[in-house]
Amino acid sequence: MNDPALVPDADPQAPDRIERRQEADRLKAALAALPDEQRQVLHLAFFEDKPHAEVAAELNLPLGTVKSRIRLAMKRMRTELGDPT
Repeated sequence: MNDPALVPDADPQAPDRIERRQEADRLKAALAALPDEQRQVLHLAFFEDKPHAEVAAELNLPLGTVKSRIRLAMKRMRTELGDPT
């Protein structure tokens, strides 16, 4: 039984775990810095995996407003995380 598919992945090394933790902390801080309305639409769209139309219906907002808030939030997140594009 030397099937590589059955062999568990090696545990990440300490430096990798530290780096992942730091990245997660930066992401949480960037999310926390967003205005509530932007954070709310990002949460529903990305963490709850809801389509934009469903987010709009749930929040009783026009679809265009939801899309604009997501776009603005993503731009702000990229800037906050060091990717100004």
